[in-house]
Amino acid sequence: MPKEIPDDIYKHYYQPVRTEGQASGNGTASYFYSLQKHRKNVSSRRFCTEVTEFKWTVSRAGLGTYRFFPDHTEHRGALIESLLSGINVIDTAPNFADGGAEYLTGDVLRELINLKEIQRENVVLISKCGMIQGRLLKYLKELTDTYDFRLISPNLGYCLNPDFIDDQLSLSMKRLGVSVIDVYLIQNPEYLLSYYDTETFYNLIRTVLEKLETLREEGRIQVYGIASNNFFGRQSSDCIDLEKILSFAPPGFQVIEFPANLAETDFLNMPALSRTLWKISQRPFNAIVKRDSGQELIRLAAMTPYIPSEETFRHLNEKKESLRSLDQQIVQRHKESYFRFEHSFPSLLDLLNPFFSPDVSPESYPLLIQETMQRMANTFYRIQLLNEISNEDPLSRHWYSVMNQILRHLDLLIRARAFEKIISLEKNLKNIYGPDISHGIAGIGLLWLKSNPQIDTVLCGARNIFYIQDILNAFEKPVPDPEKQKLIAGKVREFLLRE
Repeated sequence: MPKEIPDDIYKHYYQPVRTEGQASGNGTASYFYSLQKHRKNVSSRRFCTEVTEFKWTVSRAGLGTYRFFPDHTEHRGALIESLLSGINVIDTAPNFADGGAEYLTGDVLRELINLKEIQRENVVLISKCGMIQGRLLKYLKELTDTYDFRLISPNLGYCLNPDFIDDQLSLSMKRLGVSVIDVYLIQNPEYLLSYYDTETFYNLIRTVLEKLETLREEGRIQVYGIASNNFFGRQSSDCIDLEKILSFAPPGFQVIEFPANLAETDFLNMPALSRTLWKISQRPFNAIVKRDSGQELIRLAAMTPYIPSEETFRHLNEKKESLRSLDQQIVQRHKESYFRFEHSFPSLLDLLNPFFSPDVSPESYPLLIQETMQRMANTFYRIQLLNEISNEDPLSRHWYSVMNQILRHLDLLIRARAFEKIISLEKNLKNIYGPDISHGIAGIGLLWLKSNPQIDTVLCGARNIFYIQDILNAFEKPVPDPEKQKLIAGKVREFLLRE
């Protein structure tokens, strides 16, 4: 096993200097006190809350930095706007943009501290351990003697070896340029549930938590916990037993992070816990919903409107008729070779049918396109071979061209259908709220999450300053009353059942 991860893997992302200090009770409280002259509601329960166990005053909205890249000025602007306008919780991880998100977070933090806009003590920094992607995964895969990591997929590894955690923390501290990471989370340990029996898995978690407690005692982190997608679902082989973990967790275990949104409401089943925890939710705008056909991603936020013209529909219908005719001509031309369309060599109309399913969303469209193109290539090359044998004029190229034209129109139609659905849901939710609500479905979802006592802070992955401003404005609004909360949840359930 290597003694440590080589410096040259991420050296270009190391901060030039280290910022001393850590989040503190007085520092986080003074952060909101100084903001009152800009935002009159920032000191209220609507906008921030106190984490009682360690006396931090934290924003109800946090910034998640997944897909934040150092060379994107919009992402940098979103971080600056957040820290200057009332968000003092920043969540990042080593695998976010392959270390780039940590670097960008640290760079912005250092800049604002140098400008005396904020202090290190004002801000709660969250990072994670366990998951391995990008440069580090490539390096570990090439070694013959390394950490006992698991290769979950070609692009994802996982390791909870205590020595690896030590090294991963050191890398995060260098990229963030800090002497202390305030919150350190085990990132999605459920990935390992399929590799170990139950007893071995929880023994491993116990060992990791003991390591994190040691890191806390050394002063490198303040508190720690677990980020998981599987805390509160129905008991299954991939469900994390949080209460079991709390039964043996050292005192530094103080934080949990989990997905929550209008569609993913398993967190409402959260049992009364034996320990007071800081409960942080994530993914408020992207819901992963289980269907009979698999998982579907549903976007619960504003979408770019698109209304197809009558000409688009006419053109699509004309192309479909062209395809039908081409399919028949191809079969007729090669009847002496006994060619026919079948599962291995599907016709174009058979390939297109799935795209007209209501289950197809803009998010699932790219994967369906990839699968379709692979199947279309099989048919295309088969027909090309028959053309060469029969020395006939190839219809296949025209067939291929028509198919691509239809797919371009279908992409727009699928986006239009998704836009109409989400706008319909948004109107229904606004009717429940009443005339006072001016926010779209994203803002409504944030208010609904804020109204739930199971959530202290909502992480939002907003990557430009306008989204940040919308989030802050939403969190300054009063939450819906309990009856409206139930009606909102019920209306979203109806929407999902219809889909």
